Amino acid sequence: DPEPLPSALLGKLTPRERTALCLWANEGYTALDISGVLDCSASTARVYLFNARRKIKALLESEHGILQNG
Repeated sequence: DPEPLPSALLGKLTPRERTALCLWANEGYTALDISGVLDCSASTARVYLFNARRKIKALLESEHGILQNG
């Protein structure tokens, strides 16, 4: 099983990004499911997920030296 993300990383996301990411990763929610929780469109929920994953990847690469290419 993968290790949970440190709360310091999750704290760098917006509340909507954090909610979307946690529901998707921990609960298996789809973008449509997340849109119901966040009261937004499914496409907006996908944007929240995309931005959250992009931010986490960048933070892991810069602050923790992992996931770097090469």
